[in-house]
Amino acid sequence: MLPLSVQVYSMVILMNFIRGLPPEIEEAAMIDGAGHFRTLISVILPVLKPSLATVGLFSFVYHWNDWFTGALFMNDPSKYPLQTYLQTLLTNFSDMLRQSGSNYYELLQRMNEQTGRAAQLFLALIPTLIVYPFLQKYFTTGLVMGSVKG
Repeated sequence: MLPLSVQVYSMVILMNFIRGLPPEIEEAAMIDGAGHFRTLISVILPVLKPSLATVGLFSFVYHWNDWFTGALFMNDPSKYPLQTYLQTLLTNFSDMLRQSGSNYYELLQRMNEQTGRAAQLFLALIPTLIVYPFLQKYFTTGLVMGSVKG
């Protein structure tokens, strides 16, 4: 699980962002008496905030939408992560309609198959819709500062 936690693309964005910082910032902190750890905490991390928010958003969306890893590593369907469970529901939606109880079957029979799939996909999208507005102001700044050299 640990090798799958960080994407190479995220490391490239962070590496380019850190390489784009002027070395005078670190030198000024060293002249003021800060060590390497203090320079990292007090100087570099506050400047890195937009890039870290961008990478965090990318990682959140990647891991939230990843259904295959849960299907690959889990044996018991009752312990599936949400995305893996929704993927199995989406692929077996018509079978689920036929196997449901007699009182629900008539109600579900009236529902279009695409309506059920759209409802499941919308429910899976809600956490991303909640997180994105809080990180949007950092998102564009982090992408531009991590990739454009000037």
